[in-house]
Amino acid sequence: MWLYVGIGGSLGALTRYGVSLLFSPFQFNGFPIATFSVNILGSFLLGLTLGYVQNNELKNRRLYTGLTAGFLGSFTTFSTFSVETVQFIESGMFLMSVAYMVGSVVFGWMLASSGTKLGKRMWQVGKGLG
Repeated sequence: MWLYVGIGGSLGALTRYGVSLLFSPFQFNGFPIATFSVNILGSFLLGLTLGYVQNNELKNRRLYTGLTAGFLGSFTTFSTFSVETVQFIESGMFLMSVAYMVGSVVFGWMLASSGTKLGKRMWQVGKGLG
């Protein structure tokens, strides 16, 4: 199990770094687009995975754990989100900090919810129930 989490974690961290490089040219008044993007995308992907697995007999626990705890756990980043929020507040950008916090929670929840519903639907379609 440790190996799957380690491999997934390495791939998630590398992917997150790649996304940060991809988004680095894009700035919106200092808004951390890369962190925001990986966190809401990760919320969607975790919801999708959980929605699918909830209705499906889990055949490969190692792969599931490597994907969820490993890849998605290192792809998303609560600590960076927290530090960036603190930096906004310390810089006197209170409204930006509130927008970032509320936006991250609301969009993260919406995408996790949508992903869960889609994952359940994918399972039903795969079983011929769609």
